[in-house]
Amino acid sequence: MMPIFLYVFLTGSFTLGAYFYQKNKKIKLIDRIENIKNISDVVCLLQYLSDDATTEEIADKIIDAFTEEEISEDCMIKLSKLHKKYAIDNGIQGYSINMLWSCILSVQQQ
Repeated sequence: MMPIFLYVFLTGSFTLGAYFYQKNKKIKLIDRIENIKNISDVVCLLQYLSDDATTEEIADKIIDAFTEEEISEDCMIKLSKLHKKYAIDNGIQGYSINMLWSCILSVQQQ
């Protein structure tokens, strides 16, 4: 997991969402996803989930959260816009949004 201060240094951005994900770990995963406002929030979410977890385990956690409770239409629209903007990015931002979006598609196909 990339420490949040390293991410801030490399990207030059720090959001309230990044602070929120690091400090409040008792929030349900689906609520964390609903609270995503920008790409930094997506990156921080995956960093939070990646503590000693493989990519498959992270995907399973996200898919389980979507299976238990659906995300709102507004959230889906926000994530869709982020995916359109960052899907072709070869860095951490592209990886993060593609990972989250793939989990959404996986649940919708079930």
